Amino acid sequence: DSEGLQQFDAVLDTIKAKVQTLVVYLTRGTLTRPWCAGEIVTAFKTSKRVTVVVAPSFVAPAEEQLEAVDAYLDVSGADLLVQYGIAMADVRDRYVQIIAGKGCSHVQLDSEPTSTWHFRDLVGRLIQKPVESAPTLGAPRPGCIIISADACDSEAVAAGGILIHLARDFELTLKVGVCLLADHMDMGIVGHRFTVATA
Repeated sequence: DSEGLQQFDAVLDTIKAKVQTLVVYLTRGTLTRPWCAGEIVTAFKTSKRVTVVVAPSFVAPAEEQLEAVDAYLDVSGADLLVQYGIAMADVRDRYVQIIAGKGCSHVQLDSEPTSTWHFRDLVGRLIQKPVESAPTLGAPRPGCIIISADACDSEAVAAGGILIHLARDFELTLKVGVCLLADHMDMGIVGHRFTVATA
């Protein structure tokens, strides 16, 4: 659809004009997504720094999949990329390059991030400013905003963390607070119930 194409165009323009470093977060499905392929190829073509974060769930595509990268991409992915002048040979070559760690830096994660602290730690590693140890979480304040995300899905937890960061800009959340339920996973189901009941 035309709205999707405009958004993709804007993403590629942003990488070309405003991005200094592209962080490629490799999970199980990252390299099947046409938008990710376009971002990766564009970053290399425009000489941006590329840092690859390899999550434990990442499985590199087989050589046969790389040779037929147009079929490896999600439905109609190759068609979308070709519309933007991104050749499948470029996608394949950049995938081989980031998997091998050539021309980019690599950060290997030992475990899937499951809390906002894990992502703060990752950012600290990326910018080479270690963060302090994980904070001790108390019970949320009554009336706080709770964000629920699947703690087993690192992308969902990351999105929840971004929402918390953005929510802190609103006056309402400053008064009552905001909480990501995934940050309370170590408390088990009883802890979850307590967190929700307290809020």
